[in-house]
Amino acid sequence: MRRLNLSFEAFSCDKEAYLALVLFNQPNKTTAMRTLYILIAALLMLVLANCSRSTAGVFIPANQEFILGEDSDYAYRARLKNESTFNIRVSVRDKATGEQTQGFGLAGNGQTDVYISKDEEVHLINETETEGKVTVTLSRNVEGMRYEEVPEGQ
Repeated sequence: MRRLNLSFEAFSCDKEAYLALVLFNQPNKTTAMRTLYILIAALLMLVLANCSRSTAGVFIPANQEFILGEDSDYAYRARLKNESTFNIRVSVRDKATGEQTQGFGLAGNGQTDVYISKDEEVHLINETETEGKVTVTLSRNVEGMRYEEVPEGQ
């Protein structure tokens, strides 16, 4: 087999060509295969790490609440980032009783992390006359989402 003798400088901007150079310019096939397996394993770990989180921009119409996690039967973490300039009320409630277990106002352009147990759901409440937006990043996929009118006097 003929070996390539190319310098790294020739591929400084071409990552794919450098990867090919690293893989195929090995002293023997065993070392090349080992390098390939390590690169595939690293790529797989990177892909799995990125897939374990999901992010969505949630638009909450005026005088509506967005309910998240009604059908989930496991705990998860949620990072909430209020993209609006006004407060969004956050209410974490027990699924069985509807009783609030955590609650606070998320200031305009504010961010927080919330831990939700398997027995809770999150209500993002927009009590203004303007549509709001909250970016939600979840530690895992969560089932059960819907909108609901904000009850009078709440």
